Amino acid sequence: MKKITDGIILKAGTALSKTALSLAVASSNVTCWFFAYQPVQPMQLEKFKK
Repeated sequence: MKKITDGIILKAGTALSKTALSLAVASSNVTCWFFAYQPVQPMQLEKFKK
């Protein structure tokens, strides 16, 4: 049972991190999204800009 829950948590964490990165990249290339607005953009996000 422990292996099954660890596998589910690992897959969910991987999917969540991919989703967060995709949202960060998408919001860095546009002017403003209301639900993802950040007054100051992190410097690490600059390398993903087109």
